Amino acid sequence: TNALRLTRSEGMGKLYYRAFLELYRPVQSAPALENGLTISRTYYPDRPECLQGKCDPITSISLEESGAPILVRLDITLPNDMYYLVVADHIPAGVEILNPKLKTTQLGSGAPEEPAAAPTSLLSSSFWNWWYFGQPRIERDQIRWAAESVPAGSYELTYRIQPVQVGEFNVIPA
Repeated sequence: TNALRLTRSEGMGKLYYRAFLELYRPVQSAPALENGLTISRTYYPDRPECLQGKCDPITSISLEESGAPILVRLDITLPNDMYYLVVADHIPAGVEILNPKLKTTQLGSGAPEEPAAAPTSLLSSSFWNWWYFGQPRIERDQIRWAAESVPAGSYELTYRIQPVQVGEFNVIPA
């Protein structure tokens, strides 16, 4: 169905061409992949008790009801030690990643501030594991952590997003 036909008329000279095909899959049908590690993403209200997993996850939010930030938690399971690991998470359209280093970033809804390392560092069952991942790199559509070496185990990365656009948006699997 995607036939490509190149034709030319008779005569001297070379024919130059360039062709490429871009194919986009609907987000709803994109499966999660498991290539040596497992990642799951969960959204929570941005409250201190949600950092400990004591809140129910949210699956949708209305911008009119609550303009409060949302806590995003990535649960990562590594069956083996990994070297040069990059964890990148794409955000849904209609939200922005809150960068606590910027003085222009709205940090919350009056809730008590978390420790400075909480939004940007690795949180795990052991406090001493925080140094595996460096500070995240925040881009317009994703956040990315990098680590030179991470031992097998379960880890948790958290960050905050702020809904800014009204609409119905989807996000690819973690």
